[in-house]
Amino acid sequence: MTTQQEVRKDFWEYIKEVNPEMYKLKRTNKKHNDYPAEVRTVFSYYIDLLCKDKVISGKLANKVIL
Repeated sequence: MTTQQEVRKDFWEYIKEVNPEMYKLKRTNKKHNDYPAEVRTVFSYYIDLLCKDKVISGKLANKVIL
């Protein structure tokens, strides 16, 4: 993955599989801070995992927001 859009899309696909209730919170017009803290926390852990596994660059990990 090389763009923020790809990372967000992949995150929501992952959430849809593992936590359908949380997936229901997805909205296209919401900004990062509009989501509940639990969604933002899971997103942060997800980004950290992708970076540690070298799926995304550190630069992208520091830049991407929900």
